[in-house]
This record gives sequence, structure tokens and C-alpha cells, in this order.
Amino acid sequence: MDISPQLVSPRRPALIAPKPVGETGVSEAGKVSRPQRAASGIAEAFSRLGDASRWTRVAEVPLAFKTFHPQGMVKVGNEYWMSSVEVKGGWLTRILHALHLAPERGTGHLFRFDQQGKLLGDLKLGSGAMFHAGGIDFDGKYLWIPVAEYRANSNTLVYRVDPATLKAEVAFQFPDHLGALAVNPETNTLYAGSWSAEKLYSWQLNEQGELADPGAAPKMTYNDGRSVDYQDMHHVDGDLVLASGYRGFHGGIDLVDMKTRMPVHQVQVPVRVGAFPITRNPFFCEQVGGKLQFTFVPQDNKSSLFVYEVDGD
Repeated sequence: MDISPQLVSPRRPALIAPKPVGETGVSEAGKVSRPQRAASGIAEAFSRLGDASRWTRVAEVPLAFKTFHPQGMVKVGNEYWMSSVEVKGGWLTRILHALHLAPERGTGHLFRFDQQGKLLGDLKLGSGAMFHAGGIDFDGKYLWIPVAEYRANSNTLVYRVDPATLKAEVAFQFPDHLGALAVNPETNTLYAGSWSAEKLYSWQLNEQGELADPGAAPKMTYNDGRSVDYQDMHHVDGDLVLASGYRGFHGGIDLVDMKTRMPVHQVQVPVRVGAFPITRNPFFCEQVGGKLQFTFVPQDNKSSLFVYEVDGD
């Protein structure tokens, strides 16, 4: 099975490493080391939000490239990394694939772009029917991306990507569809959600970013307490993970304690873009000027980056 990633650059023959951004762990020499992370305060600030919180749009940036079907996003320094799914073959192929009458074809993408929406690179990931690049996270050293078959109860390749060298490696393969993941660098624990996040998994990693015990089964819990179907997840503080998603026309974000596998705070997000909740797939959260700031990319193909500040009740 060929699982080698392909590197594509929009305007030059090969991607170069990102410019050094010291606070993210990317050094002058292009090496990446996992920094000691202080508490971000994001979990505490998020816990003060409620369904009546005010969501104020502070920026809308058109992305100057075809995005296909975006899935997950992180911000490393001043640059964004976003996973996406490109499906080939049209609607008839999708129907035949769902009926197991034909293989589905596509490409998993990991886009890198700047704050002005300019594409800086496109790392292609996946193998055969495994091309659904899902929700992603950054642990201070590696970007982690699940690339699965585009259906529930299937198979996934879990990649780790060095953002300085752009080296992509398959950490392991897993016999279920993993739609989003998050990494706790404080405990070297990898968390993931299945299709619609019906199940939550966790694995112990070693310091090299490998499974500590490749033969051990992951810990699994049914995720009955979720308010939405998680599409993207990010570790924030301690054992806490922010998980964003939607269910039907309802969008929301859960703060999940991964020790108990239960949400400890849930917030409805009333913002929509067109017919969809703004929490449809990629999101990223940070604190800017003492306020929580959320970034979303809810649209397919011709997308914009939407940035919102949120005030408490």
C-alpha cells in the first residue's frame, strides 16, 4: 500500500519550510521541539460563555484557492493549516460507493495559508479509499491528521506532520472512521472521535509521537452527552478539549473533560453562513486582547475565513 504523501505548491516546484515563529516551537534552524505549555485560559473563559453570548464578526477573509470540503483547522504562528476532502467522480459515484457497488476516489489535502487567505502550500495525504482528511490538532511539535474512508465504521490512517520540514508520517492505522482528533502534549495522549463522534477513543503516545504500546487497544467510550456531532477538536487546558460541530441546523461547541469523557460546558452558536451553522467543520479558538476569538471556515470550494469575538452573558 502506497501511503507516501505528495507535496504540491501553487507557484513553485517545492514547498519550503515556514518562516521561524519562536512562540510555536519552530526554531531558527527549522527544527521543531514541543514547548512546555502554560495554561491557555481558554477553558476558563469558554466556561463563562452561554447561549445568550454575543458573537461579533471582526473579519471576513476570502480564501484565494479552491478549498473543496474543509474539515479541520489550526493556527501555527501567523499561518493556518486546514484539512480538506476532495471527492472525485460526482454524485453517482458517491451513491454507488454508499451502496458498496463502486470504490470512491478522492484526495486528502492539508492546506497552508496566510492571514490574507493566500495559499502557501498543499500537502496531499491518504491512500486508496482513505482520503477523508478530518479534524486536526497541533501539539507544539506535530500536526495530527486522520485520513479515513468516507463512511462510518471503516478505516483510518493517522498522520503526524512536522510543519517545519513538511515531513508526513503515518503514525498508525485504525479500523474505524476517525473524523477528528486532539492531542494533549502534557500527558502525551491522543484523543479521537469516530464518525459523528458517536465514540471517543484515546491512545498513549511516547515522546517521539509514536504509540507507546502498538498492540494495546485504545480506550473507548460512547459519547452520549455531546450536544452536536463533533467535526473538529482541539486540546486547550489540562484534560480539556474544545469540540465544535453541528447536528442538522443546530451548531455548537462543547468543552469536554477527556478524563470522564463528558462535556462540562456546552454553548449553542447561533451564527449561520447561508444555510449552514458556522460551526460546520473547521474552527480554531484563541485569546486575543483578553477576549475569546473563534475562526471558522464553513463553506465548500469557494470559502472565506470568518473571525468572531465572543462576549459572555
